[in-house]
Amino acid sequence: MLNNLLDTIIENLKKMNVFKQIEPYEGQFDDISEFTITPPSCFIEFAGGRPDNALGKKSIINIDMYIVTNHIKGRLNAPMLEIIENIKNEFNDRLLGKLGRCVFLSFERLAIMPGICAYRISFEFKEHL
Repeated sequence: MLNNLLDTIIENLKKMNVFKQIEPYEGQFDDISEFTITPPSCFIEFAGGRPDNALGKKSIINIDMYIVTNHIKGRLNAPMLEIIENIKNEFNDRLLGKLGRCVFLSFERLAIMPGICAYRISFEFKEHL
């Protein structure tokens, strides 16, 4: 189920026609010199999971999307804010294929580094039976 969920998320992000790079998160920010990051980019991580308390057969998955865009010091990063809003609209309270429903939880700025800016957008996914 997780592989299908990841494929569906990547498919939906590609349809937005915004990102040059869409990949699963594999520590790209742990040592940025080891990875090539081509903004705007999106890295997807399944941050955790648990059973649904109401129905032990369903799973709830925490999904984080790390969004990276170019950033010029002293300027408002309007493209990043637009991307966050578009992702929220694309995934919040939406069915992902026949797998389940996604709900927006939060977003936060993680870092501004020379030339790039990174945000995390968090969603909760509840599996359908």
